[in-house]
Amino acid sequence: VSVAEQRYEHLHISGCDSNQRMVNLTKLHLMMYGKMADDVYQKDLLMRDRSRISYGCVIAHLPQMKQAFSIAGRKNDDYFEGVDNPETVFIRNIIDMLKPEGIAAIVVSDDLLENMRNERLRREILDNAHLLNITRFAGLKYPDSTSEKVFNVIFLRKSYGPSGSKCTATYIKADTSESEVLDSASWVREWIGTASVNREAESCKLFSLYDLDNWNISMLFLRDMVKANYPVAQLSKVIEKFTEKVVENDEADYPFLTVRSKGQGVEVRAKKEGQKPSKDLHYAMTGQLVVSALDSDKGAFGIVPKEIKCAVVSRNYMVFEIRKDQVDSDYLVFVLNTH
Repeated sequence: VSVAEQRYEHLHISGCDSNQRMVNLTKLHLMMYGKMADDVYQKDLLMRDRSRISYGCVIAHLPQMKQAFSIAGRKNDDYFEGVDNPETVFIRNIIDMLKPEGIAAIVVSDDLLENMRNERLRREILDNAHLLNITRFAGLKYPDSTSEKVFNVIFLRKSYGPSGSKCTATYIKADTSESEVLDSASWVREWIGTASVNREAESCKLFSLYDLDNWNISMLFLRDMVKANYPVAQLSKVIEKFTEKVVENDEADYPFLTVRSKGQGVEVRAKKEGQKPSKDLHYAMTGQLVVSALDSDKGAFGIVPKEIKCAVVSRNYMVFEIRKDQVDSDYLVFVLNTH
């Protein structure tokens, strides 16, 4: 029997899920490994926790949530009312479930780490826990799946003061060797256990939380790679959405635009004879960025050419004003079409 097995022989496992089917599946797996499953139960983490049970370690996977969220039918004393961001409630409850100095590992989406609307949630994490590490797994595939997945794990330590200024980041790619993954894991474990690291690892970085506009790990490693010679900016800082709607019956005076995939640019779309005008049309002007909402993943980005002063696009396209004092238009399109 190894030391690890002896150590975990007395490990108490408890868990909850709002889905009874997942609860039953977890119990079955635990019993298959000879573990007690009595403390695995159904519970909605949007509820207030009055059990006062605390744990030294919590492992959680946040469900995918839509931006607009309603807890209709749950509004009573047992639930948090007026919730418009369920991730905030989930993470707050997870931190509350920890013992002092307890650690949580939480699987989160890119949206939670990057989206500006989640900035307040990220700040709340820093105010109520020590953010220890963010590990990003990119390009990995589940068994029997052809699609690549990207997910992030954040490691927190419960504290009664604001987070320290230093954190570590780990970037694990699909082509990372097993030895490199193990080395990165040791690096993370060393930092979480001692708050110091005595060696360097290519897939790991130490950074200041307050130097980041968001917690995008890919951007962090990119910044480190290009150094100060090539400044890196958020896309939201160099473009601004343009939403001027077409005046009724005015669309006939302007050409309709379409965007070709694979970065092949913007072109005029031929009008079909007898075709009725579409609804929710928008103007697109010379030098603006036009993005196809349906085919953006296929590189359908383009700049309105100078020979087209004003044109019209359907609601399936997004139009952005480019801050030319911040970025060159042609370079921006090149970057957007580079994978």
